[in-house]
Parts: sequence; structure tokens; C-alpha cells
Amino acid sequence: RTIVWLHCKEFGRLSNTGGLITVAFPPPQSHVLVAGLQEDEEKFMAELERDPEATFVLFPSDDALTAEEFMASVRADASPAEGG
Repeated sequence: RTIVWLHCKEFGRLSNTGGLITVAFPPPQSHVLVAGLQEDEEKFMAELERDPEATFVLFPSDDALTAEEFMASVRADASPAEGG
């Protein structure tokens, strides 16, 4: 399941590509929620609380991990402790 958390200033803009997720993955597989709308804020928080271990937030930033870096960190966390 994929949720796009959309900034309210992006909602309705032609340059907003986040809404395309519902074309690739029609609801209920995906949803677009808008920050600043109380109902959407509540839905977003409920989704985050529903299964925190399986929740990923993707956000572009200078210190974001690549997919390879993320998977390497997951494998390192999942490996058995040495010398146990």
C-alpha cells in the first residue's frame, strides 16, 4: 500500500506528479493525503501507527539513503549477533 503525503501548496498544481501514483496503483492500493487537511492528517497518523515496523517515509534530501544503502542496513540489522 502506498500513500503520498502531499504538501497543501502542491495540491492541484499541474507540476505535481505525486498524484500519478493513483494511476499506476488505483485505490485502495494507493492514496493521496494532503498535509494541512485535518481528516487527512488523522488518516496519515493512523497509517503510521498501524504498522511502524513496515512503514517507510521517502523524502528527497541531501542525506537520503539510496535503495542499496537502505537494503544493506536492513541486512546488517537482521544478521545474528556475533559471539553470542
